[in-house]
Amino acid sequence: MLTQTLALLVDAYRELNAKRLFWIVLVLSALIVLAMAGIGINEKGITILWWTLEIPMINTGMISKPTFYKSFLFIPLGFNIWLSWAATILALISTASIIPDFVSSGSIELALSRPIGRLRLFLTKFVTGLLFVALQVSVFSVGAFLVIGIRGESWEPKIFTAIPLALAFFSYLFSFCALVGLITRSTISSLLVTGLLWIVIFLVHVGETGIVLRLKEEQKYRIEIAENRVQVALPKQIAEQEEKAKEPPTPTITGDSPEAVRAKEEYDRAKRLASRAQERVDRLRENLTAADTRLKELRDGLPKFERIHTWFYAAKSILPKTSETLGLLERQIVSISDLDRIQDPNADLVVDEDDVGGRIDPRVLGKRMDVIIRSRSVGWVVGTSLAFEFCILGIAAWIFCGRDF
Repeated sequence: MLTQTLALLVDAYRELNAKRLFWIVLVLSALIVLAMAGIGINEKGITILWWTLEIPMINTGMISKPTFYKSFLFIPLGFNIWLSWAATILALISTASIIPDFVSSGSIELALSRPIGRLRLFLTKFVTGLLFVALQVSVFSVGAFLVIGIRGESWEPKIFTAIPLALAFFSYLFSFCALVGLITRSTISSLLVTGLLWIVIFLVHVGETGIVLRLKEEQKYRIEIAENRVQVALPKQIAEQEEKAKEPPTPTITGDSPEAVRAKEEYDRAKRLASRAQERVDRLRENLTAADTRLKELRDGLPKFERIHTWFYAAKSILPKTSETLGLLERQIVSISDLDRIQDPNADLVVDEDDVGGRIDPRVLGKRMDVIIRSRSVGWVVGTSLAFEFCILGIAAWIFCGRDF
């Protein structure tokens, strides 16, 4: 049994090896690694080969070499763009024909005539498609590991987690592609329908993380600012101004002497200051009333955002989580402390007395979002995605085993 399976995998590798697209993607991966190696950072700015671009905000004084290569090159360029999109699309184009060609040509009759179970035959063909991505990602990860180690002066073995993560990411889509290809026996149809699923997954992700979750967290952030304003900032300012608004004592010196004139001037000045302070007290109390009304409106609006987010989150829990799966690599090699430093969230809670709406700091909001996304467990991200994949593979295997070819 093992010998038959290995023979099928060897034949599958030979098929991949014979395809030009396999070598094109491999060459492109090597070029991406060389491009990463040609870019560097020094005390003046960014270096490209032997040229230096002086950039005040991007240099070794602001960003360490390891952080630059991990956060600015490998994650956004190598992983998020190349492996996540370009290489995956090329891999789907290259492997989408495996199942349709197998079931629509005469090769399936020859395979079924051998003493091999249908389920094992189907799963072996499925694993064949995964070989394409496994080989490509392995080569790219080794190259990126060497570049970051030599050029970035930081050896990061965690980079090799890109291999299982990229493989899992591709398997979510390829399982659906295999099911559609098995049903339609058409490579074009399997690619189009899989692309449509990918778009749906992307739209749900953007809707949940990029829109609804952001709106919900922004609402919570505004509530925190409003609560600080109503419960702390404005009452403190009112108390300070009420102390200044107290009526000054009547001067005891009377008459027309210089001391009496001076005492009367100081008394008049103190009365003017007290009058102005009282005006501020009145304005602050009006602002407090408006802020309290605004706080109630914000609290009343929060359940709506939470309800909408629950719907999106439920839909996302059913679908495979492609972006979050790839995001697990960034969690592994880039910690929150490596990210751009932002101010303390509490610093923005100090508001101006005339600021009714409350200002939010987008950097603080971004950090809050990042913490929430990073707190989502690996079990939820990968486990629910694999559950979707196993359901799709189960349906495909049931059809393959029961169909009369």
